Amino acid sequence: MTIPVYHDSSIGTRGQGYNLGDILNMPVFWAGWRTFQSLHDLSVTASQIPESIAGRYFNCRSDALGAVKDDPLIPHRPRLFAAVKEVIAARPDMQPMISWLQRDSVLCIHVRSGDYGPEPVSDDFYNAIENISKQFDQVIVLSGVHCNGDQTFIAQNIAKLEHTLARIRALAPNAVFDFNEPDVHVCYMSQARNLLVHTGGFSIIGTLVFSGKHLFVTKDFQPQITQNKAWRSLKIPHQLIDNHYKHTNEPTAPSVTRAMPSVKAMPSVQAMPAMQSMPHINAMPHINAMPAMRSMPAMRSMPAMRSMPAMRSMQSMPMRLLHE
Repeated sequence: MTIPVYHDSSIGTRGQGYNLGDILNMPVFWAGWRTFQSLHDLSVTASQIPESIAGRYFNCRSDALGAVKDDPLIPHRPRLFAAVKEVIAARPDMQPMISWLQRDSVLCIHVRSGDYGPEPVSDDFYNAIENISKQFDQVIVLSGVHCNGDQTFIAQNIAKLEHTLARIRALAPNAVFDFNEPDVHVCYMSQARNLLVHTGGFSIIGTLVFSGKHLFVTKDFQPQITQNKAWRSLKIPHQLIDNHYKHTNEPTAPSVTRAMPSVKAMPSVQAMPAMQSMPHINAMPHINAMPAMRSMPAMRSMPAMRSMPAMRSMQSMPMRLLHE
């Protein structure tokens, strides 16, 4: 198969191209970045391609969002959701694939292209693909070479990805492969009904924008490897799977925020009792109308203990009273 390369050396501060994972600060979820190191790269890329996810993310001011530098965490999920939503609305050509990915019977898998490692996919991930692909009618694999302009680097990544995808094809005969630009694949991952992510920054972006039913990760997923606190704090519902996983159609347990009732489910103001129907304070009995202490029987008027029948005389009491 022919694997296209998505790279434009005119993009970025130093010709690095559209490296969406880095400029959206993905290493914060595994490499321990404590500050946003790519704000300048993001701002430059946003000015170069304002209609991209990066451009819309940087320039987004919807939902009372301020400047990127003021976000509590970068990437800021509300800003990222808004950017992806805008791109989908502007790209009707993506809708046929999105409609297909939203089927219960279709599994979407993102596979890392390689980077500098010797093998982009581990045996554990291959085994998980082989197992879970049998539980869906069709599998759509998203991949491609999104990298810098180093020709040696590109050639190495193409060779590694060809080997990886050939092995996946043998393990999952029901798989088809989609090669596309980065923004398109982010949009596809956001809308997929069932998504299995691999490792690296691009797969992490997929988990941040996912809005479907089942999100699958394996132990290869980098925030899983490092037990990253930043990613775990987002409380994204997901399932950790292996080659023994048995799929059901039950949705992943939602996070607390998703379990809250919607505004429509809450009682409207009209349904609440009107103030007129509530008892007025004047309708409550006045304290003067309450029985005085002196009207209660005095202790001396209550029958003395000695006037009550003794236990030994109980046999003389009527049987009807004994049985009541």
